[in-house]
Amino acid sequence: RGEAELTPQSGEISLVKKITREAAKVDFSAPAAHIVRLIRGMNPSPVAYAFLAGQTVNFFRAERAEWQGEEGCGTVLTDAPKQGLLVKCGDGAVKITELQLAGGKRLRAADLLNGRKIQKGQKFE
Repeated sequence: RGEAELTPQSGEISLVKKITREAAKVDFSAPAAHIVRLIRGMNPSPVAYAFLAGQTVNFFRAERAEWQGEEGCGTVLTDAPKQGLLVKCGDGAVKITELQLAGGKRLRAADLLNGRKIQKGQKFE
């Protein structure tokens, strides 16, 4: 509508380091909001990831979830397809909604859980 007020950029130019694969590793001791933003920000590349039973798991979508248990960070809390894949984090839980196992294809978490490839009690590293 032509009503925007334009402001010239001021200050020095700043450079940012290139995002590396190591920066995309999920630390489940972080707060849920941080993990969800990391997963969203690293999609499509370099893709957020963690290790489960020695294999890489890529994460594409996640959301915050409430949890009050005493499990350790990174522990899989539920493996029921209807509840989704809940993983304990620093201040509650994260519900992973889309992921990919090493050598597999990108799947919704409910579909992956139907195949019982991830089970309650396993721990992401």
